[in-house]
Amino acid sequence: MAREGKRSRYSRSPPPPAELRIRVLGAAPIIYGTGKAFVRFAVDERWSRDADAEWNTEATASCVYPGDGAVYVDVGEAFRTGEDVFTRGAFGDGDGVAGGCPAASTGAAAPAPTG
Repeated sequence: MAREGKRSRYSRSPPPPAELRIRVLGAAPIIYGTGKAFVRFAVDERWSRDADAEWNTEATASCVYPGDGAVYVDVGEAFRTGEDVFTRGAFGDGDGVAGGCPAASTGAAAPAPTG
């Protein structure tokens, strides 16, 4: 990811994860009120290259709309576009985007993407 490439070797921030993996959550796309379908996925991270090390499965929750390819990442209280997070490293900048994925805990739908 872009944020790992910008880290100074003298930085005090923690190093990036040693490995990332993507898990698709659910067997089929979910369709909600607007008729748009999305698929949930999670980005897991592992901090050790040891094959027996545990994965952090709560790293990032996300979804993709297969119809138009829109990707949204749940970052705290807001959704970011996949482009912002995975290529620009914009995890905390700005107010987020209108739209995204339905809330995982309540099943309530967030506004559908307009793009």
